[in-house]
Amino acid sequence: MDVPHTLHWLAGDQLMRQDLLNEDNHSERTFAVFFYGLNMDADLLASRNVVPRDARVVFIDGSMVMLGEKAMLLRSPNARAYGMLFRLTHREMDKLYKDLDDYRAEPFLAVCSNGETIAVISMVHINPPLYSNQNPEYASRWNALALRLGLPSAVSIAF
Repeated sequence: MDVPHTLHWLAGDQLMRQDLLNEDNHSERTFAVFFYGLNMDADLLASRNVVPRDARVVFIDGSMVMLGEKAMLLRSPNARAYGMLFRLTHREMDKLYKDLDDYRAEPFLAVCSNGETIAVISMVHINPPLYSNQNPEYASRWNALALRLGLPSAVSIAF
């Protein structure tokens, strides 16, 4: 049987592309994650046994951060959401969100201060609690963290 050089013959009738066999899919592979709530704090992540790698301040156009009971990332055409990009493993993400069934991973394009655009995922509310009561303690902690990180104060407060 004539098999192209990018293919390897496997048991049975299965063929797999060589480049897929070389993909780095081990359990400690990292990927870019955009955080917009209190998890923007690298020390908080470290206290949860998560290693926040490659920390960068970034923004996402077409989205906004809204504070209510917690922070929410909402799509909004003329807005800009600021936050932190970290590289995490799947295991670390699973650890952070294991008991939070109301979130799902969504893809975004984050822009770094040097103009570089990076594909990221961010955990967003499935049904954002837009009319949740404002949590003054959370908002105070979020604002102090945003100030410490040098983020612009572009955030909306839920009422």
